[in-house]
Amino acid sequence: MYMDEITEKTIEDTTAEIIEEIYQGYCRNIDSSRMVTCEYIKKDGRQVLDYIDCDYGSCVHSKSCKIMAQAHTKEQS
Repeated sequence: MYMDEITEKTIEDTTAEIIEEIYQGYCRNIDSSRMVTCEYIKKDGRQVLDYIDCDYGSCVHSKSCKIMAQAHTKEQS
């Protein structure tokens, strides 16, 4: 999801709150350490991961990604 799509969500629904978090760790895909920016949408008491600035999901290392494991711990259902 791209930033303009997130902006559209907040314009359409003014009750949504965006929370930005930055995580760092080793990325096996680029074989280096990196920082990943994640955005969560908070609405009705729930916090859900909405945007990440890496290839998580399509990356071959998604299932074992330590950076995204950190990011998913912030999600609330």
